[in-house]
Amino acid sequence: PPAPTHRLSVSIGREKNTWMSRRWSSSGVRIPFTLDCTFTPTSLLQSTPSARLRSGYDSLKTEPQSYEYNPKTSALKFSLNVLEPYRFRDCEIYATPLLFAINAYGPRWYENVSSKPGTVCIEQWGWNTGFLRKEKRIVGTFYVEEIDERVRRRDGF
Repeated sequence: PPAPTHRLSVSIGREKNTWMSRRWSSSGVRIPFTLDCTFTPTSLLQSTPSARLRSGYDSLKTEPQSYEYNPKTSALKFSLNVLEPYRFRDCEIYATPLLFAINAYGPRWYENVSSKPGTVCIEQWGWNTGFLRKEKRIVGTFYVEEIDERVRRRDGF
């Protein structure tokens, strides 16, 4: 597989207007992690086998899924399956797919991903609309950066 070309810097924790339970991450604690990945021409996301937690001292086993880019809406959406849950105090990353969404622009969109943060969601069953249905709940934010020497020096890997 090709070398990873992008680094995802993810921060999981309570976000404003989320439909997560009131107790989930109510202390304000967050779980940051990074993951190196490549968006292949076949719409598959390739990534390292685990995300780096706590500056690389711990890991989160993940499995990349597919991605979708819509040029009409400039939306890049992809998912990452978390294979084992990870908990820090009252914040937990569940063993479920994390759904990512961010803007990207132009025919070479993989070189022009938005510098503004994207959202990370999970799907859970809930009654927040008055009906039992599967809902997307915001659990964090993330940034995408192209991996270069500056990023490697800053992060130490």
